[in-house]
Amino acid sequence: LMFNGLKISNSNDKAELFANSLEKTFSDSNDTMFDDDFKIKVNKSINNKEYEAIYKNKAIKLFSLKELDDQIKDLNNKLSTDAHNISNHVIKHLPTMFNLSILRLFNYCLLNNVMPQSWKTAEILMIEKKGDKHNPINYRPISSTPALAKLFERLIAMRLNKFLKEN
Repeated sequence: LMFNGLKISNSNDKAELFANSLEKTFSDSNDTMFDDDFKIKVNKSINNKEYEAIYKNKAIKLFSLKELDDQIKDLNNKLSTDAHNISNHVIKHLPTMFNLSILRLFNYCLLNNVMPQSWKTAEILMIEKKGDKHNPINYRPISSTPALAKLFERLIAMRLNKFLKEN
């Protein structure tokens, strides 16, 4: 990588260069659509815990083993592992006993409106785009999230899509 005419070869320096580039790209400081009043309203809404009380009083339909199995069948067959060394390939070949444990975990998350903290973290990989590979602008970020988090998100998305179609 090159930056301001200097060759960047140290891994930490490359990471810092990409971090600065991503921060500029994904910062909301340049976004005129989201003024301070809008941000205040959003933060108030997020920090308002009333919705949690309403949510807790609703009868929530738990995920079924069939729903989980259907989503597992639809996973791609990637062999690459996440930060926890779990791959879709492994999930697809787990015995039913493990799927039941996953189902219990997912239903606990659903009922209690929580997710494991480690599922909220992504590993960012920088992938070359077309152009000069020495220019940091010619890279794009890919977020690698935990396989179980993606599976849980698929179940939520399935339910959400069903709700939107019916309503």
